[in-house]
Amino acid sequence: MAGAREGKHRAALAEALNNYEVWAVQLKEATRTLEEAQTAKADLSSSEAPLPALKKSIANAAALVEAAKVRLGEVQAQEAEPLARLKQAVTNASRELSLHRHKERARRVARNVETLRSLGFDQAALNMQHVYDLERLAPCFKNITRLDVIAEQSRDQYGHPTDRARCLLESFGRLDAEFSKTPPIE
Repeated sequence: MAGAREGKHRAALAEALNNYEVWAVQLKEATRTLEEAQTAKADLSSSEAPLPALKKSIANAAALVEAAKVRLGEVQAQEAEPLARLKQAVTNASRELSLHRHKERARRVARNVETLRSLGFDQAALNMQHVYDLERLAPCFKNITRLDVIAEQSRDQYGHPTDRARCLLESFGRLDAEFSKTPPIE
């Protein structure tokens, strides 16, 4: 858990997302190259070039299509590694975010309980937990509900790991902003 306190998993998530996006760009480029090669080959069917030159052009175009197919296959086969790293990084970063949020929530609840106690509630009433259950009142403050909203927004378990990674990174940003506010108890 020392890595979580240092932001190690958050940084690893950003790196894994970047690596996966680099792979996605390579896939897009390989797909585009194949489509262009297929289009160029198809365009030769309407060419009015002399037959020997046309045969050579068609053979060259077919070779380019096959090379593009091989390259696309190679790039597609490379997805497993960056995707596995991204999935693991999402899991680790999700735990890190949860840890940070839970620690801050516990700290704020304790501070809110102390504030409620300092408001001058009758001590006899405080002893009657069913009348004034401060532990149940304290999480109702806005400073706690904002943390809970961040947690809810970071719980998106569906979609592609890249979407989940972006959601987690946004949640880290919102949590950082919330920590930097340190508003008075509301």
